[in-house]
Amino acid sequence: MPIATDLSAGGEDRGLRPGSIDHVMWIAAFSGLALAGLVVLAILARGVRHKLTDVLDEVKHLDQRRTELKELTASIQLPPRQPQ
Repeated sequence: MPIATDLSAGGEDRGLRPGSIDHVMWIAAFSGLALAGLVVLAILARGVRHKLTDVLDEVKHLDQRRTELKELTASIQLPPRQPQ
């Protein structure tokens, strides 16, 4: 039996009307999903920020080590080569 869309003909409107309980449930469901997505995004951003600070600290330490190694290798004096 086809669904009648004309209410004057005795049919029943089964569409989503603003303010109907089905309409409110869909809005609540999508709002909940959007909120959950934002929470996950915030958690991931916080984790990435922590990883980035860790990587930048490591780069700073590597630069210090490079400077130390450069100073150490500059202080090495090799003996003169002996002709063969």
